[in-house]
Amino acid sequence: MSKENKIKSENKGSFKSKKLRYGGYSAVVSFILIAILIVVNLVVSELNLTFDLTPNSIFSISDTTETLLENNEDPITVYALYEAGGEDETIMNILKDYEKASNYINVQSIDPVLNPNFVEQYKTGPDEMIQTGSLIVVNENAPTRFRVVSPYDMYAYNQYTQQQTLDAEQAITSAIDYVIKEELPMVYVVSGHNESSLSYSLTEQLKSQNYESKEVNLLTDEIEAAEDNIIVINSPKLDLTEDETVKVTEYMEAGGRAIIFVDFNTPDMPNFNSILKRYGLAVDSGVIVEGDKSHMMGYYANILLPNLESHDITDGLAANDLNVVIPQAAAIRELDQKKSQTDVTPLLTTTKDAYLKADPNSQTVEMEEGDVPGPFNVAVAVTEDNYNDIENTTLTSKLVVVSTSAIMEDSLIASTGNLDFLINGANWLSDQEDSISILPKSEMLERLVLDQTQALLYAGFFIILLPLIVIVYGISVWLRRRHL
Repeated sequence: MSKENKIKSENKGSFKSKKLRYGGYSAVVSFILIAILIVVNLVVSELNLTFDLTPNSIFSISDTTETLLENNEDPITVYALYEAGGEDETIMNILKDYEKASNYINVQSIDPVLNPNFVEQYKTGPDEMIQTGSLIVVNENAPTRFRVVSPYDMYAYNQYTQQQTLDAEQAITSAIDYVIKEELPMVYVVSGHNESSLSYSLTEQLKSQNYESKEVNLLTDEIEAAEDNIIVINSPKLDLTEDETVKVTEYMEAGGRAIIFVDFNTPDMPNFNSILKRYGLAVDSGVIVEGDKSHMMGYYANILLPNLESHDITDGLAANDLNVVIPQAAAIRELDQKKSQTDVTPLLTTTKDAYLKADPNSQTVEMEEGDVPGPFNVAVAVTEDNYNDIENTTLTSKLVVVSTSAIMEDSLIASTGNLDFLINGANWLSDQEDSISILPKSEMLERLVLDQTQALLYAGFFIILLPLIVIVYGISVWLRRRHL
């Protein structure tokens, strides 16, 4: 064999060697794997997929918001007022979710420093300040219909739990709901009988839920009995006149909705009591003392943690383990005699160990002679269907009665389920059970805390043992394949 043929034979043999075949195979597999990774990476980046892995889904919008957006066909623009480079990434990411959920939502960033005239047009008064970091939600079909959402509406700090909560979704969704509604439900707050004022927290929350409120004098003002309007009678100290009583009764029989607060020291008022009696209710004098320690707040036997009975108003509270706190409660009694179409449902009840102190000024919380044993209702819901012969329709009246006006105290509302109870009650009365009710989301991060031993074990596994396993396995593979 000539030298030239020998070289050709050796080259031909080398191309058929096992090393070359395995090397070529490995190269092809590596190339295909890299190609697949590149293609997958390009596809995923185009899909723009994101996953919210936070414990309380802090970056995801709720079903309530999605339902509202699905039912909306008005073009909505959300102007985010941030200086260039100073955007709040959390808020901007939430707004992106709104855009993804609806083709009718458009988010635009506006620099308020560079565009001061833009901000001016949304001020409702010369003294109003629209801060950087605010959002302006505008219905483009009705540009005069807008709402400004301040940074303080989107973040809150609970001084009792010492946690900052993110309320952005509640504020943004409420603003969208506000700008797309043609008419807002009305809350008529009855005055003229030394009624207590509604608390600041409740008033603000009703506003955020898009209720308008108006103080009314039953002697001079008219009240419209629409399904989404509510009258509030908050613990009057003077009795209603007969004319006022008739006006309230006619309002209710026309399908009206009302919430009435009474207190243990509410004086005997025949006309006011007749309204309650009309719906099969009476309020017994005295203050409730709870005998079951698991249903009292701390050592205060007259501050109740009542049972949550099953109802649209309370089911959400029970599901979220929220307590309603009832201080200084009177007892609401359901009368045996009431109209057949009147239905009374307990909302909040005491235990059977509770008793009604006949003398609220007694110096002992122990049960005394004359005290009445429980259990008692401390809040009830009433529905009544009234047939209208003229219009051939059935009108449904709704009433909620709560046995203490202290339920709305600001100090209690901030740390209990009292505010949710009252807002759920308003939404039930106005047939808006599916209305905006989005719980704030805590921004407090859950941290992994390790002691020194655990830290050493984890460090030894991830820094020493795991790399060692990979190295040993790699060497064993190399040893097995080096002679192939």
